[in-house]
Amino acid sequence: MSNTLYFQKHCSLDELTTKKTRFIVGIHGIIGSFTDQAWNTFVNEELEIPETQFEVKELIQSHTVLESVNNGSVDVGIFAFANSGSGGYLASVEAMGKFNYKLVALFTMPISMCMLVHPDITKIEEIELFFGHPVAVSQCRKTLAERWPQIPIEMATDEMDTALSAKLLAEGKIPKTYAIFASKRAAERYELKVLYEGIHHDPNNATAFAVIKHK
Repeated sequence: MSNTLYFQKHCSLDELTTKKTRFIVGIHGIIGSFTDQAWNTFVNEELEIPETQFEVKELIQSHTVLESVNNGSVDVGIFAFANSGSGGYLASVEAMGKFNYKLVALFTMPISMCMLVHPDITKIEEIELFFGHPVAVSQCRKTLAERWPQIPIEMATDEMDTALSAKLLAEGKIPKTYAIFASKRAAERYELKVLYEGIHHDPNNATAFAVIKHK
């Protein structure tokens, strides 16, 4: 059993997978997101499913995950719907009531929010703006206000996944003087620098994830 996931509803390998030799899982976010981390922890530590058995489809928004499971364009979906510090994810909660699906697993995962910067940045004084997904920023708001009140904060829209902001920063599509908030996994994937690790203000910061499939 995983030491990092806390289950409210568990499932077996047979309950999750289809008869396909390779199934498609749609994730809330892109590779490097916390949902991607949650999925990989779930299948690696809990179900021991080899990566050759599934294909990850980056769906970015929870609404798209639920819609894709409902219409059968993906076999399995995983999305975040609540955080211990910032509360329920409005977009996820609204989408949950719009589509048909079968809930197969429900769990929470501890979240360590990192401040990621462009590799050229060496110190916090070079940062002109804090930028990121509204939920990610919300998890860090008290830390930011206490430690760096002089740096303005801009919350992006729900479409700006944490890993997507990391990817865009790495590609130069976000100014290099911006700091974004994402996982260490995202920093490694997109070759960014972790300027500060664990800047969430809730010491027990955790996010709840739902794993679903077609009903």
